[in-house]
Amino acid sequence: MEIKGKSERIIEQLGCGPFQVIFYVNVAIVSYGAYSFTSHFMTFGNYNPGWKCLDIYNDTIHGDNVTSNNHLHVSKQLVDYEIGSRENETTRNNTNSRKYKLDDCPAFEACRHVDFNQEAVTIVTEWGLVCERAWIPSFIISLQMIGLAIGASLSGVASDAIGRKYVIYLSVLLTLILNVILVFSSSWQMFAALRFLVGIPISIQSTLYIVYYSEFTPTNWRAILLGLPCYPINIVFFGLICFILKDWRDIHIATCVICAVGLIPVVWLPESLRWLEVNKKTKEFNRTAQKIAKYNRRAVPVLENLNTKLRSEIKKDNVINVIRNTLHLFKRDYRKNTLLISVPWLSVSLIYFAIAFGVKALSGNFYFNLIMFYGIEVVIDSCLMFAPNIFGRRKAGIAFSGFSGLCLLVAACFQVTLSGDAKAYGVATLAMVGRISISAFWGVLLIFNVEIYPTVIRGTANSWTLFLSRVGGIIAPILIPVNESSIFINYIVMGVLAIFSAIVIIFLPETKGKPLQDTFTDKVTIELNG
Repeated sequence: MEIKGKSERIIEQLGCGPFQVIFYVNVAIVSYGAYSFTSHFMTFGNYNPGWKCLDIYNDTIHGDNVTSNNHLHVSKQLVDYEIGSRENETTRNNTNSRKYKLDDCPAFEACRHVDFNQEAVTIVTEWGLVCERAWIPSFIISLQMIGLAIGASLSGVASDAIGRKYVIYLSVLLTLILNVILVFSSSWQMFAALRFLVGIPISIQSTLYIVYYSEFTPTNWRAILLGLPCYPINIVFFGLICFILKDWRDIHIATCVICAVGLIPVVWLPESLRWLEVNKKTKEFNRTAQKIAKYNRRAVPVLENLNTKLRSEIKKDNVINVIRNTLHLFKRDYRKNTLLISVPWLSVSLIYFAIAFGVKALSGNFYFNLIMFYGIEVVIDSCLMFAPNIFGRRKAGIAFSGFSGLCLLVAACFQVTLSGDAKAYGVATLAMVGRISISAFWGVLLIFNVEIYPTVIRGTANSWTLFLSRVGGIIAPILIPVNESSIFINYIVMGVLAIFSAIVIIFLPETKGKPLQDTFTDKVTIELNG
């Protein structure tokens, strides 16, 4: 028999209506934009739009067959040249300038006057991060992911002790401040350090947003709201901003505006009802319940008896108790689930970001690929969000992850067996479908996170699993295809990981239709083979 927690009963009485709609738009669309724009910036930032050499080729020193001695001589001159600066029109229009392939490093090093394509002004063009310096963009991505891992490890304990709302919006404020400073980066080293720092607050946001709005949602609506494609909607908008602005500094300024707008809802948004319950915030709990009842046009539930029982059943949660509660993740009741769900979380982020940040390696227009990738994801995810409610969390997760792995393995085969447009469009399409499937799988994992653990450790549990996902994100740059020839091995590895994650999901409990636990003493039956 399932016994619903007190806040679970109150939330069901309050229903799902205008309050949840306004709440979701403010949190998942408006405020979530700060995280989406900032976290995904390096998709644009590490893009190399191509370059040409503006040298006049009348001297054999600058010819195609550069001798080793002359190569050293020219490279020395290149050091004094500010790569990526804008040349005057006379030099730019020189008819004797020559264009090279992106990976034509000998020509790049021999050229004294390099001009990057103005299709995009990225950190690659700003500081000449190609050839011997091509490792730097991936290094910056890894640094950002390390910051994300640190933020994930801090967010759960902080939110379980202090509350969801204020931890989230403090992190949005920090994101705004750091993006302002990023605009004034004067070197790639300064930029890299700031990307590491900004990873901490945006990770706190991504970890807690899901927990925050799921704790206001009735059981029957939880999977649907968690499955709404708020992230890809924001990234489509990000892609449009990149297409319009085309300059990394301007894009950071736009991100600052998004962060500032994202702070506005903090005035209206309440603290999580469930967090207020387990922390005995009686007056605020009553005010929040009355606010939701007013917006949803429901009768205000009887709260007096609920709060009387609350005082006798719930221990006060302070920082020490929250840290102690963290150990419950690895105690008998939760150990198996924690270890099992850790495996797909480690894999899903690695696959997702390796494909997402690898958009630059795909054939076709960069901006079109970026917008198309996420635009189609919005449409497909809007359809797939009903799957966990219809088929159950476990079956949906197995299907999404398994199908993603299959797509990536077939894409790897296409890379070596096809040629021309068939290969270009075939690999790009399968990569897109595989990433959309793994994104849907990510949504299922978020539902598991919310439903497997009680409120007192839900933030901490989410923090732990998303910390692991950030570890996967740190590894992801290794699997980012730097060019078309590296796609085969990388996609084989990602395909195998996705299929293995699907197998692991088989052993997790089915949580469809189960009420959320609030405390360790709530008796909630979860059927292992339901």
